[in-house]
Amino acid sequence: MKVAETKKRVVALAGQPNCGKSSVFTMLTGVHQHIANYPGITVDIKKGKLTHDGGFSVEIVDLPGMYSLTSFSEEERAASDFLLEHRPDRIVNVVDSSNLSRHLYLTLQLIETGVPLLLDMNMADVAKSHSIEIDGSLLSRVLGVPVVFTEAHREKGKKELISGILEEIPISARATVSVDYGPLETVIGEVSKALESSCDNMPLGSRWMALKLLEEDENIWRVFNSIPGSEHALELARAGVDNAITALGVPPAQFIALKRHEKAREIENRVSKKGERVESLSEKVDRFVLHPVAGLFVLAGVMFSLYELAIVQGYRLTSYSWPLLSWIRDHIAGMLPGERLLVDPFLRTAVLYVVDGVMAVVNYVPIFLILFALVAVLEDGGYMPRMSFVLDRLFRRFGLHGQSVLPLVLGGVFVGGCAVPGVMATRGIPDRRARLATIMVVPLMNCLAKVPFYALLVSIYFPATQSMAMFFIATITLIVALIVSKVLTLTVLKHEPSAPFMMEMPSYHLPALRHVSRRSLHRTWMFLRKIFTIVVVASALIFFLTQYPGLDETVVKNLDAGMNDAISVLGEQTAGTRYKAVFEDREQISAVAEYWQRYRKALMIAGGDRNARNRVTEEFRQENPVFVEIVTAKTDMDAVKANRALVAFMRTRMELRSEHGKLQVRNSFMGKAGSWLEGVTRFAGFNWRINVALLSSFAAKENVVATLGSLYKPSEAGERLEERMAREEGAMTPLHALAMMVFMALYPPCIATLLVVLSESGSLWWMILTLLYPLLLGLLFAILIFTGGSVLGLTGVQAMAVFYVSMLVVAFLVSRISDPEEKKILNEGR
Repeated sequence: MKVAETKKRVVALAGQPNCGKSSVFTMLTGVHQHIANYPGITVDIKKGKLTHDGGFSVEIVDLPGMYSLTSFSEEERAASDFLLEHRPDRIVNVVDSSNLSRHLYLTLQLIETGVPLLLDMNMADVAKSHSIEIDGSLLSRVLGVPVVFTEAHREKGKKELISGILEEIPISARATVSVDYGPLETVIGEVSKALESSCDNMPLGSRWMALKLLEEDENIWRVFNSIPGSEHALELARAGVDNAITALGVPPAQFIALKRHEKAREIENRVSKKGERVESLSEKVDRFVLHPVAGLFVLAGVMFSLYELAIVQGYRLTSYSWPLLSWIRDHIAGMLPGERLLVDPFLRTAVLYVVDGVMAVVNYVPIFLILFALVAVLEDGGYMPRMSFVLDRLFRRFGLHGQSVLPLVLGGVFVGGCAVPGVMATRGIPDRRARLATIMVVPLMNCLAKVPFYALLVSIYFPATQSMAMFFIATITLIVALIVSKVLTLTVLKHEPSAPFMMEMPSYHLPALRHVSRRSLHRTWMFLRKIFTIVVVASALIFFLTQYPGLDETVVKNLDAGMNDAISVLGEQTAGTRYKAVFEDREQISAVAEYWQRYRKALMIAGGDRNARNRVTEEFRQENPVFVEIVTAKTDMDAVKANRALVAFMRTRMELRSEHGKLQVRNSFMGKAGSWLEGVTRFAGFNWRINVALLSSFAAKENVVATLGSLYKPSEAGERLEERMAREEGAMTPLHALAMMVFMALYPPCIATLLVVLSESGSLWWMILTLLYPLLLGLLFAILIFTGGSVLGLTGVQAMAVFYVSMLVVAFLVSRISDPEEKKILNEGR
C-alpha cells in the first residue's frame, strides 16, 4: 500500500440516512469530533480526526444524511455546498449492503462529481442475514472504485477502511462507470465543454455540473451566474431543459433520476445474489413494535424504563459522587480566606457561591451518563426510526410530522435533551407548517438542564413515587406540546402547506459497548463544558444581582448585636471551665467553630465504621489536642459543659448567618424582583426564593439548581441541597413541588434557544411568541394545580393524576377537530 504524502488530507463521509454512517464516523474518529463551523451551511456537519500509527492525520468530515445531491432539502444543500466550496481529497460513500440498489443511486452521483471515491459496504452482517451475497471485487471493477466491507457497530473492517482512506489512488484507477442518459447525452456534452472552456477552476467534475444545470438545481445555477464567461453554458442548459421537456414529456431532472435508478438496479443485479427470501428477525419484531396499538405500549414501556434506570437508579449513585464533590469544595474553600463568625470575606463568599452552584448541578452527572448511554443504545439498536413511525399518525392529528420526532427527542422527550439542536433538527421536515409547529413546541420538551431541578424536587417530595413522577413530567410535556401544536396549525399556521412522511426502517442491531460508552462520555463532557462556561458566568452575574445594593446599616448592626450576645452567652457558660480562654477571643471562637464543622463532616464520611471514626478522632487530636477534647466530650464535665455551650452557640450562629444571607438576597436587585412577583406567583405556590431561582434560569436552565444551591445555606459541612431545601422550606408540600415542576416544564426557552428559533423561523414574531406563550401557559397551569388542588384538598399525587387525565381529555378533543389538509395527508397511501 502506498500511503499519501504528509499533506493534510480531508475525507468526506457521505451516505443515505440509516446506512450506519454515524457509526463509521465514530469508529474512525473516536472522541476526537465536534460540530464544524462552515459559514453559509445551516445543517450541522461533524468533523473529526483520524490519526494513523505513523502520526499521519486525516480530517474526517461527516456530511448530513442525504438521498441524493439534488438541493431540495437542507441536508442535500449542505452536502452540495461543502463539496463545491471545500472540495475534499476523497469521499467515503457509506452504503447499506442490504439495500444496494437504493444506495447506489447516491453513489453514481458522487462518482460524477469527479472526487476520488471509496465505497464502504457497511452493515455486511445485515446483508448476510437477508441471504444477500455481494461480489466486492466485481463491484469494484464495475464502478472503478475501491470497495471495503464493514460492520461499523462492531468495528469490523476498520483496518481495511483506514487502509483504503490512506492509500493513494492513481488517476488511472479512478471511477470509470458512467450513466447513459440517452437523448440528453448530446446536451450534457455541449454544456460540459462550454463549462470547461469558460471556467478555469471547475469546482467539481464538468459532467456533474452540467447535469446539475439540466436538473435546474438552484444552488448550481446561482454558482455559475456569479462566474463571468459562463453565459454560453447557461444558455445551452436553458435550451436543453426546454428541448428535453418537449422531446421527453418530463423535466430533465425526472428523466435523469430514472436513468440513475435503472443503472443502480442493473449494477445490483450484476454483482449481487439473493437467496430465498426469509423473513428477518427485524421484520418479525416489527410486526409487534410497529403495531398501531401495541407499538404505543412498547414506546411507553421504553420511556418508563429509561426514567427508572437513568433518573431513579442514577440518582442513587449521587450518594457516592457527592462526598467527592464535597471534598473538592472543601479543598477550594481551604485555599480561600477563612470564615468569619457572621459575614465571610467577599472573595470567599463570591468563589464559594459559584462553586456551590456548579457542584449542585455536577452532582447529577451519574444520571446524565446513564441517560446518554441508554439513548445511544436506542439509536444504535434501530429503535429511533420506529418511534417516528409509531408516532407519525398520532402526530399528524396534531399538525406535526413523523420527522418531528427527532427534534422532540433531541429537545428532551426522554428527559435530557437540548432545545438548541432540537430546533435546528427541524430543517429535515419537508413542509413548513409542521416545521414551524415543531420549532414552537420543541422548547416545551425537558432539556437536560431541567433534569437536576426535577430530580431535586422528586427526591424531596415524591420519594415513594419517583418513577411515576418522572414519567409524568416527561409525558405531560409531550401531551401539552401536541395540544399547542394543534392550536397553532388551526390558527396562525393553517395556510402553510403540508407533506406526507416517508422513512425506511433499518434492521435492528446489537449496540456496540464501545460506541455507546463513547457517545455517553462525549455528550456528558459537552454538558460539563457548558456547566463550566455558561453556568459559571451566569452564577457570577447572579451573585452580583443577589448581593447588591446590600443591607441597611441598621440591619447589619442588629445582626452584629445578635452575634455579640451569642458570644457573651458562650463566654458566660464556659467561664467556670478550664476552656475559658478558648472562648474569650473572637478569632479563637472562629477557629474552634471551623474545627467543629470539619470534624463532624469527617465523621459523616467515615460512617458507622468504628475504626475509621477512631482514626478521624486521632487525626484531629494531632491537629489540636485542646479542641478535640471539646468536640468529643463524653465524661469530663468541663469538656461536656464547653461542648454544650459550643453546640448552642453554633446553632445561634447558623441562624444569624442564615438570616443575614436571606436578608442580603431579599434586599438585592434579584430579591426585590422575586418579592414583587410574589403578588402573582403565590397563587402558584412560589415564594420569593423560588422566583429568584426561576429568574436566574432564564439565561440557562442549569442556573435554577445552582441558584437554589446558593440560596439555601448548609447548616453543617457536607449537607446536601435536598436536605437544606427541605429544612428551610418546611411548609412546602408535594402540591407546591408539582406546580413548580409543571411550570419549569413549560418555562420559556433560554436565550440561546430563542436566538436559534429566530434563525430557523426567519421571523422575530415567532421568537417573541415562543417566549411569551410558554410563560403564560406555565403560570396558568401552576396556578390551577396549586390553588385548585388546595381548594379541592388534593395531595400532590392526586393533583398529578387529575391534571394528567385532564390534559389527555383536552388532547383527545382537539385531535378530533377537523383539519382538511391533514385529513388529506392521512388518507394518502402509506
